[in-house]
Amino acid sequence: MTLFEEALSIERGASGPRSEAVAVTLVHIARSRFNLRAEARALALEREALGIFRDLYGEEHPAVASTLTDIGQMLMRQKRPAEAVGYYRRGLAIREKILPETHPERSFSQIEVGRCLAALGRPGDAEPLLLAAYE
Repeated sequence: MTLFEEALSIERGASGPRSEAVAVTLVHIARSRFNLRAEARALALEREALGIFRDLYGEEHPAVASTLTDIGQMLMRQKRPAEAVGYYRRGLAIREKILPETHPERSFSQIEVGRCLAALGRPGDAEPLLLAAYE
């Protein structure tokens, strides 16, 4: 058991199985697993964290947007842009709704969606997002 997994076990016991602390720990474990090339397990952990964040905060929360973006990044690194684009778009939609227009995370999300669309061979759809991100 890794230290993160031990922390997860402690968090689940102390906070309950669907707490913010558990979700945050799941995200940390997912990133570690992904970097170690345990990609399927990493995605499962991210999706579990996403479910917890949605249960706790609803759909329109920064933690939900960040986790959607994390999943999109994992899918893109696996060369799965057709799956990634939906996660990126949902993350961008949340950020556009809850963050000010000049917030850097909005631009970051626009870039991610644009890169994904370009990877899908849709440069005409990507260009407006990329241009808007750099304005």
